Amino acid sequence: MHGSSGACRSAAPEFAALAAARGTLLGLRPTLTLVTAALVIPFLVLGNSPVRALGTAAPFSLPPTEELANP
Repeated sequence: MHGSSGACRSAAPEFAALAAARGTLLGLRPTLTLVTAALVIPFLVLGNSPVRALGTAAPFSLPPTEELANP
């Protein structure tokens, strides 16, 4: 039951209203361009953070399974 506790409230309606207002004021294409450009921001932040220095993860291998004897 998503959201039944009332402790966490979604901000989606407010953001949808802001997006609609931005689309009305600026126009559809500039708004879509602005939103698309904003999608790059998290990658730039992570690229310039210490997370990048972590490198690649160690290879993970599953233990070999034991073969069952044929009855």
